[in-house]
Amino acid sequence: MKSIMKRELVISTVFSNLEKTKMLAGQCFKSTNIRSTIVCQLFEIAECFKPNEYTEAYDIVYSNDRGLAKSRMLGILSSNADLIWIADDDIEVVPEGAIEAFSALESSGNDFITTKYAINETQERKSYSGQAFNHSNLSIMKVSSIEIIINKQNILNLGVGFDTRFGLGAKYKSGEENVFLADILSKGGKGQYLPIVTSIHREVTSGGDFSNPLTNISKGAIVKRVFGWWGLPILFAFYGRKFINQEIKALQSFTCVFASLKGFFRL
Repeated sequence: MKSIMKRELVISTVFSNLEKTKMLAGQCFKSTNIRSTIVCQLFEIAECFKPNEYTEAYDIVYSNDRGLAKSRMLGILSSNADLIWIADDDIEVVPEGAIEAFSALESSGNDFITTKYAINETQERKSYSGQAFNHSNLSIMKVSSIEIIINKQNILNLGVGFDTRFGLGAKYKSGEENVFLADILSKGGKGQYLPIVTSIHREVTSGGDFSNPLTNISKGAIVKRVFGWWGLPILFAFYGRKFINQEIKALQSFTCVFASLKGFFRL
């Protein structure tokens, strides 16, 4: 009988959020029997060393590094699970969805899957497709990190890791997940979207505030990193769609595009 592949969450956090993150990991283990590896960065405090901790529900790996991409990569390398859900410290796990998603990845030939998340018990964050589909470079641009579950060994065999220039705490404040998935696809990896809600995230995500110039600078850099020079028309189309959908106003659209071009040409 084939054994079930080991499953874990890799949760990135900082010291001030550690107790909350322990609760998240404990509740996840209680409801799903799925453990977590917590990566806790210590840059907020003077203490530069703490011994790692190991419990039934979770391990805690302490790090002196700064930046979300570094945290996520350390968590992947530290976990001894086969399948890893890349998680944040402010989500609420949907137990049935998490179990279903892990099982779906295990039974497939994919290197990663992406799922859905909600902003409350009744409303999904995005206008998700109701049907499964195979990912492309365009579709992975809409993915958020907390939607991603990977086959660890497959990803490492492809030689893919997180680009540490992207993500909170880095030069570009978002996009580490999009670049990560694009690199998997460029190396011949396969990924699929599945319409399964795996978590609730009640706060605005770091990449979604287009009133912040840093968000737009990051968007330009992400598009350049994923598409190269072909990304220029994609960038204009992205902001054009935001304007048409009245997500940004006319004057704001010009400032957004200008800032994004800074990021595009700076990379």
